[in-house]
Amino acid sequence: MKRNVIIAGLVAVTVVGGAAVAGTAFAGDDGGATPAAPRTLNTADGDDGRDDDSRDDDNRDALRTDSRAGGGWISAEQAVKRALEAVPGVAHGLDLDDNRVWEVDVLTRDGAWRQVDVARKGGQILRTERDDDGDDDDLSAARSLTGRQSGVTLADAARIADERVPGTIGEIELERAGTVWKVEFEDVDGRDDDEDVELWIDRASGDVTLNDDRDDDGRDDDGRDDHDTDGGRDD
Repeated sequence: MKRNVIIAGLVAVTVVGGAAVAGTAFAGDDGGATPAAPRTLNTADGDDGRDDDSRDDDNRDALRTDSRAGGGWISAEQAVKRALEAVPGVAHGLDLDDNRVWEVDVLTRDGAWRQVDVARKGGQILRTERDDDGDDDDLSAARSLTGRQSGVTLADAARIADERVPGTIGEIELERAGTVWKVEFEDVDGRDDDEDVELWIDRASGDVTLNDDRDDDGRDDDGRDDHDTDGGRDD
């Protein structure tokens, strides 16, 4: 799983308040996986959990063998928090694997890269494994995620994305030297698969930019650029 960033040495994080977002809202169902009311573009704050663990647990077979697993579908934000409860550290990336497993990348307090697999249905921790693919660029970006003014966390970014786009998050990763979260979606209600929608969330300010392929037509129908951020500022 592609990993972007994070830092050794975890410190308490102060969440930057979210900002208002571009006046674009989507309506529709959640693709059947997790029934939800239509969402609009509002911003709220949230916390990352705390984490650390050196075990390599593997319960992924539970998805295939226990059809009676209890619990409902959990969100990307909930998956991040559960991963950090199991493996304390800093969460810096998330993927949805086969629409069933949230894969959360964590840099632990002792500086180890780990991947924590969380069942999308029920929220069970399926596996934690060491992942040593981090490089200097990852560590550099990771440093920006620590400190009292570390800004919007991965859990915050997941919640903001869920509140703004009625669809299923596919991946969240750090971009632009760790200054923004890029959120990609597996599907968006009422859209064709090739109509991509991305959110870019500024880690420092919480400003949100909506990149929508459907609107990238060169027209300025609403008097604003297709990539306007909250308040009309570009990212």
